[in-house]
Amino acid sequence: MKRKPVVAVLFSLVALISIFAPELFADIRPTLVQCNGNVITLGMRQAEVRSKCGEPTDIQTREEVRVKRDMVSTFRGRPPEGDPDTPGYVKELIRIEEWEYNPGRNGFIRYFTFENGVLLDINLGGRGY
Repeated sequence: MKRKPVVAVLFSLVALISIFAPELFADIRPTLVQCNGNVITLGMRQAEVRSKCGEPTDIQTREEVRVKRDMVSTFRGRPPEGDPDTPGYVKELIRIEEWEYNPGRNGFIRYFTFENGVLLDINLGGRGY
């Protein structure tokens, strides 16, 4: 008689996991990939990635202005350089490059996102063409 409640609880647990698992793991991204037999990890510089992977298939470039806290000026009690309307904060120009590597039909497309020359994100796309 005790088996039925345990089985029902386990069945309910499996059902909930199967419903919510895709959402729980949807934002997991790789922190390293292989490229021409070389390991590419987050934090690498553009020149190092290019030397290990070769020239990207496509490069998209844009710039963003971001506001960040100026810890040095705030700590020393000096007025921060930058926007006088936001004391303690400075504007910073960020250069963003998105590189695409398409290995062809035998592999998956890789997207590398660099900010100011440092690899910050790796995404895998669909099968190459």
